[in-house]
Amino acid sequence: MRINLNNYFLKNLKVLDYNVLCIGYLGLIAHPLYWVWWTFIDPQPFESIYIRIIGFISCLLLILRDRWPARFNKYFNTYWFWAIIYNCPFFFNVYTIDSGFSALWTSIVYCSIYLTIMLMQNYILFFLNYIIGVLLALLFCYIKNGGLNLPSVDYFLYTYLPVFSFALATGFIFDYGNKKGVIAQEKANVYKTLAGSIAHEIRSPLNTINVLNNQINDTLQNLENEMLESINEIKKQNQSINKDKPKK
Repeated sequence: MRINLNNYFLKNLKVLDYNVLCIGYLGLIAHPLYWVWWTFIDPQPFESIYIRIIGFISCLLLILRDRWPARFNKYFNTYWFWAIIYNCPFFFNVYTIDSGFSALWTSIVYCSIYLTIMLMQNYILFFLNYIIGVLLALLFCYIKNGGLNLPSVDYFLYTYLPVFSFALATGFIFDYGNKKGVIAQEKANVYKTLAGSIAHEIRSPLNTINVLNNQINDTLQNLENEMLESINEIKKQNQSINKDKPKK
């Protein structure tokens, strides 16, 4: 059975325009800026201009999303998925492995977990995204370095894994709370709109009744005025007849 991954992503991956712009501009600024920093100001042996260039281009394509040819728009969600893989789990884990799991890059990996959770908007896709990114990072470092400089078992079990699990758990908790808040706000907006619609529907017949009432009042007033005029006219006629009538 053939699985169309693009259709799967289109169905399950929610890409927000705000997130696209944030990641696009963040990568567009951070990749060249930190390349300069890690190359000239605080040189690091693992800094790679090629990795930075690919990251820069991937973020630039996100910024230029509106200029994509129309026939490629249906593939944007798939591109977004792989762009996040490259710029979050793959990129940060490559630098963490190459740095020998330094405290700095290990802490940055935790930040990338939060970022990936927020961007995926789906826990299954998050795990898929992050696992693929980590596996690609391990494969890339193995091929590039001829091996992997992994931490000791004790460091992994008692330092890396607990903090990683804490970052994962808190990321899910905050994301869940954020989604609940968004849903509550959307419900409040729906109720507000519904209340406005009901008020409008009620106001419309009331306005019609008010207009008819005013018209009836005007008509009655006109009739009253006409009757008064008729009565006065009859009185005048009677007075005139009485004056003309000969006295006995």
